[in-house]
Amino acid sequence: MDIDSILERFNWVENSSSIQDVYDYYRIHCCDYDLFYDKNFSEEKNDFYKQLYKVLNDRLENIISESNNSRKKKVFLSHSHEDFEYTYRVGSYLKKNYNVDVYIDELDSLMPSSTNSDTARRLSKKIETYDRFIFVGTKNSFKSKWCNWELGIANNKNLKGHLAFFVMNDHPAKSGIYDKNEYVGLYPFIWDKKVLDIESDENDLFVGYYKDRGNWDLFVPLKDWLCKNDNFFNTVQKNEKNKRE
Repeated sequence: MDIDSILERFNWVENSSSIQDVYDYYRIHCCDYDLFYDKNFSEEKNDFYKQLYKVLNDRLENIISESNNSRKKKVFLSHSHEDFEYTYRVGSYLKKNYNVDVYIDELDSLMPSSTNSDTARRLSKKIETYDRFIFVGTKNSFKSKWCNWELGIANNKNLKGHLAFFVMNDHPAKSGIYDKNEYVGLYPFIWDKKVLDIESDENDLFVGYYKDRGNWDLFVPLKDWLCKNDNFFNTVQKNEKNKRE
């Protein structure tokens, strides 16, 4: 195992602008945890990962956005470490297409090498100070104690309007089948427009609720959800209510 061979798997990321590429990666690797991820850390392995993550962080920082949005927002990506490669692709896609800063804790050089209370304090502070919270939903993250803890921190911050789940479009939770994760129904999802049958030339992704929510048909473009300063869903709902009255 060497850094160069691992980095080859990331070479396409900076040049890809298709959300389908991100989905396809997960479909191919959804039955496996990261090919290079090793839970049994040693000092030697820890040094290896530090070098690897530094290179990947530099790559992520150097991705040039195609968006004209000047109001750059910070997005916290909650994920399982077993899904790092997938999460990196999600973050790269968001940065390239929506001009946001993304936080992936593996790439944080100040994060302790082994989890402890300092890990929790640093994660909590990041969640408190970042503008958006996206839960990268996979079979690993839904059962992760850390991911669910992070979700609780974001919820306590009153981020319900700025908190969303990013999962595959055919994930059962999007149809209201939560498999012991009923809390998922409280929050909006990030959707592909073709699944919603929405015609739009300017945006491929939307944020909104589905089916079991009273406002299930309320969707907003992802770029607006990422860029607005206030609780965008509450603002839209109030406007819709005023129109009906």
